[in-house]
Amino acid sequence: MMKRFFTAVLFFLATGTIALAQMVEPAKWSWKVVQKDTKEAELIATVKLDKDWHIYSQKELADGPLPTVFSWPKMATYSLVGTTKEPTNGHADKMWEEQGVPNVICFEGSVSFRQKIKILTDKKFEIKGNISYMVCKESCIPGEVNFSFTVNDGVAATNEDTKVEDTKVEPDTLNVAKVEDNTNKGGCTNPVAFRFIPKKFSKQDYELTIRANIDTGWTIAGKNDSRYPVKFLFEFPEGVVLKGEVEYPEANGKDKLFTKSYKYVVDFKQRFFVETGDSMLMQNIVVKPYYAASNGTNVFQQSAENSKSVDMSKATVHTDPNMPESYLLIFIEAFLAGFLALLMPCIFPMIPMTVSFFLKRSKTRKEGIANAVTYGLSIIVIYVALGSIISAVFGSDALNALATNIWFNLFFFVMLVVFALSFLGAFELTLPASWVNAADRRADKGGKIGIFFMAFTLALVSFSCTGPIIGSLLVVASKEGIMGPLIGMFGFSLAIALPFTLFAIFPSWLNSMPSSGGWLNTVKVSLGFLELAFSFKFLSNADLVVQAHLLERETFIAIWIAIFGLWGLYLLGKFKLSHDSDLAYLSTGRLTTAVLVFSFTIYMIPGLFGAPLKWIAGFPPGPNYSEIPYGIHGEAPKGKQKRKVHTVDGPHHIPSFHNYDEALEYAREINKPLLIDFTGYACVNCRQMEELVWGEPNVLPLMKDSMVLASLYVDDKTALPEDQWYTSKFDGKEIRTFGQKWSDLQKTKYRSNSQPQYFLLDNFETVLNGTANYQDHGSADRFGKWLEQGIEQFDMFNKVDELKPCLVQVQ
Repeated sequence: MMKRFFTAVLFFLATGTIALAQMVEPAKWSWKVVQKDTKEAELIATVKLDKDWHIYSQKELADGPLPTVFSWPKMATYSLVGTTKEPTNGHADKMWEEQGVPNVICFEGSVSFRQKIKILTDKKFEIKGNISYMVCKESCIPGEVNFSFTVNDGVAATNEDTKVEDTKVEPDTLNVAKVEDNTNKGGCTNPVAFRFIPKKFSKQDYELTIRANIDTGWTIAGKNDSRYPVKFLFEFPEGVVLKGEVEYPEANGKDKLFTKSYKYVVDFKQRFFVETGDSMLMQNIVVKPYYAASNGTNVFQQSAENSKSVDMSKATVHTDPNMPESYLLIFIEAFLAGFLALLMPCIFPMIPMTVSFFLKRSKTRKEGIANAVTYGLSIIVIYVALGSIISAVFGSDALNALATNIWFNLFFFVMLVVFALSFLGAFELTLPASWVNAADRRADKGGKIGIFFMAFTLALVSFSCTGPIIGSLLVVASKEGIMGPLIGMFGFSLAIALPFTLFAIFPSWLNSMPSSGGWLNTVKVSLGFLELAFSFKFLSNADLVVQAHLLERETFIAIWIAIFGLWGLYLLGKFKLSHDSDLAYLSTGRLTTAVLVFSFTIYMIPGLFGAPLKWIAGFPPGPNYSEIPYGIHGEAPKGKQKRKVHTVDGPHHIPSFHNYDEALEYAREINKPLLIDFTGYACVNCRQMEELVWGEPNVLPLMKDSMVLASLYVDDKTALPEDQWYTSKFDGKEIRTFGQKWSDLQKTKYRSNSQPQYFLLDNFETVLNGTANYQDHGSADRFGKWLEQGIEQFDMFNKVDELKPCLVQVQ
């Protein structure tokens, strides 16, 4: 825009035709709203130009004049329909053609620009924005004017700007269509449009969603209305049967003519069962709706029977949301999630502590097995009991709050650093003397208490990474009762306990080996280096949650390079630590480990300059939390992304909203699906999805061009404005931060509390094709296929034929 402005100024300076804007006012603007109904409106901006003056088209040309540009504000009360239209009677500007810039279109006289909008509320509201433009005669004047349109303030209401003249615009010039109101004349009206959306859950099980789009200002009677209950009849071939009755949502609308009513958008659902599994039988399902509508003054009903034939044979395959999840399936899913959790940095660093503990405690193989079994059972008891208590007392969200708590992460950072220094030989960690004496007096009991304490420490540390996963199991209690989360917690803890139990048996074998060799201390020191490296993940979590930018990606990687580099030098014998014996030669195992450690160290070096480092994705902060978020040779994204003023530059430069309402409004404006990403600053799996999956060739174009992304951080500590505080309907807690708001949205609307979790929504906030997560969609192929199916379903929803029955007034 600035380039065009200076081009125009230089051109007219050269021809000596510049005039000051305050000396002449050749353009006078007025505004008008034309509403045919309360669902859509047309906003008309008219400029009346003095004789011989002209204004330019909205089309921007290289080295051409300043175009006319409308800046429409983004609001939840409306969405734009198409682009701003301009007259078709413009003519070419010969003066610019002589300067070598063809196709410059200008307008003279009274010029009207029109913008259609979809109204999303039945309340009165204002649309305020501005227009930048240029008008020319013998001189050119760039200008800017503020506009204000008042919508839902009566049909064809006109609002004049007090700073411009009240110009009389002839109807022929405006070409405004006459609004005809048939609702009070006994004529036909169509305030309700039905769409029919098929789904398939198996070869035999189908579901048809009947979506009623109701015009603003209208309602339809609910199922239990005393006089006009809504109902649907179906015709289908032999071999197909109805599975239950139509599912009617609760009617909460208020209308003085109806007992119960619906408004805006409402979904009715009917299940079908195909006995033979032949999809061809679902090609012709006939639906007949019967209903009544009201505009608040009169009631309207169908004058004749209406029906729609729906082809359900090619329905998109879905997971049945109403299928009760068996306890066995809950157990299996939780068990697999537990094994995945073992790979997280919150649990892996506990392994060396377990080794050290059992090396000292187990004197014989029999004792080692007994201690290991006790350790495993303690893990299961602690996980089930602690998770259930926290859920019962504080709610499932407390686990996520614990995982993202700053002081919790800082505490475990310090604790792991202390453990690491102990393994490196700085000091020995011992239990208090009173504990040792008590253990001597009650040997067996004291030993079990010590084992239980180790298991309890593991449970506490693991909550930092596994809290959101466990939280989702506990949320199941709201649908499956108390047995659901108990079985889930048992399966999860059993998966954690089994490897630790088996591994804990192994130290008894190590302990029986000769202790004269120094290799055991080398293993201990190596684990100390690993523990020190992993400790910085907790410090990074605290920094990410508060967005302090003290431990950005480059700093984190530099620390890891230093730690692993020192580990490699230690393995090569370049320096010794306390308790190390002299190294006469390098064993094959030690040399091989050193090569691997140095290879990994060298691999990380390009990460300092923007390389993705997929091997450690999720551990360091993401590429956007960096001193060079676009890479050392990269640059900020250009082009159409700039106009999304509320977006941030997300992973792989995907424009991302951090506010659900703004994202939904924009998705409606450009008619694309909305991808909700429930994520967290301290979420390891979220970073792995972003770094390993989002950037792949079959995923990135879809996320950039085919949908709108809303990344909602459930650990965002930013305070909500005080007037937006509210009490959660899920657990009765007061919501005061954005993170609490997004977490409450996820629990209340989607009955889940794990991150990352993804939902694709249409413009009416309906989930398109189920949900995606890290466990089930952690590969580019699976996630990309899930996105493609959601986009296909969104397109199908938009292309589906509507049924708009004709209604006539009955009272």
